[in-house]
Amino acid sequence: MKHRLLFLLRLLISGGVLALIFSKLDQQKLAQVAERMSLPWFALALLIWGGVPLLASVRWRMLLTSQSIFLSYRKVLDLFFVGHFFNAFLLGTTGGDLIKILYASKAAPEKKSEATLTIIIDRIIGLIAILIMALILIPLQWSFLTQTPETHAAALAVMGVILGGICGVIGLLLLPQLEKIQFLKKTVQRLPFAEQRGRLFQAYLIFTQSWKTNFKTLLISFMIHSLLFGSAIAVLRSLGIQVEWLPFISTLPIIGVLMAVPISISGFGIREGLFVIYLGLAPLGIDQEHAITFSLLYFCVNLFWSLIGGLFYIGYRDPELNR
Repeated sequence: MKHRLLFLLRLLISGGVLALIFSKLDQQKLAQVAERMSLPWFALALLIWGGVPLLASVRWRMLLTSQSIFLSYRKVLDLFFVGHFFNAFLLGTTGGDLIKILYASKAAPEKKSEATLTIIIDRIIGLIAILIMALILIPLQWSFLTQTPETHAAALAVMGVILGGICGVIGLLLLPQLEKIQFLKKTVQRLPFAEQRGRLFQAYLIFTQSWKTNFKTLLISFMIHSLLFGSAIAVLRSLGIQVEWLPFISTLPIIGVLMAVPISISGFGIREGLFVIYLGLAPLGIDQEHAITFSLLYFCVNLFWSLIGGLFYIGYRDPELNR
C-alpha cells in the first residue's frame, strides 16, 4: 500500500509540473517548433546515442571478466538491452538493474553474488564519472550556472552531492580495513546470509585490487557521457539551435543529478522544468517552447533505444525467465 501511495504521489508531481509548464506555453509556437524539426539531425542524435549500449556492454563485460565470469560480448549486450527496456517500461532505473541481476545470475549460476556486484559497481563507476565531469564543469561555468537564486542553490546542492560521493568512494575503499575491526567484524558475523555476504565481500576485494580494470571502465564511462552530450547537441541542432557547447553541456550533469531525486516518474516534469530554467540562461537564451521540445525529443532518443531493447528481450532465449 505504501509503495502504491508513493507511486501515486510521484505521478501527481510529474503530471502537475508538466501541466503547469504547458499551461504557460504558446501552444501555436510549440507546434511550429515541432514542425520545423530537422529529421537528419535527429537521426544523427539517435545514431550517436546508439554507441552508448555498445560501450556500456564493453564496460560491464570487463567487470564480469574481473570476477572470472566469462560471457560473450553478444550475451552481455543482450542482457544490457533487456535491462534498458525495463528501465523505461516497467520499474524505472532500479527495476532495470534488478532485471539485469536476475538474467545475469541465470547466465552465471555458479557466481550469482559476483554477477550481482558487477551490476552495482557498473552503476557506481558511471556515477563517479558524471560527478567528476560535474566537478570540472561547474567551477568552469560557475558564473553562468549561478545567475539566479534557484540555479545558484542547485549548483551548491550538486557540489554537496559530489562531496558526498567522494566521501562514499573513500568509505568503500576503506571497507576492507574496517572489516578488520573486531567489534564490526563480530557484528557483521551475526547478520543473516553469511555465505552470500562472504562471496560478495571477496568479490568486492577483487574490485578494490583491480586498479587497471577500474581505470579502463572509468575512461569508458567518460566516453559514454561524451556520447550523451553529443546526442543532446544534435537534438538541439535538429531544432535549428546553435549554442556555445561548454555552457550547454555544463547544465547536463546538474540536471542529471537533480533528476535522480526520486520525486517523479522517470524524471518527467522535473526534467522539462529544469531545461526551461537552464536553457533560458544567458548566453544560451533558448525560449520555453524550444526548451520543452528539446527535453521531450531528448527523452525520445532514449525511448527509441529502449524499444530496441524490447526486441532483444523478445529474442532472448530463456523461456523460464521470460515467463
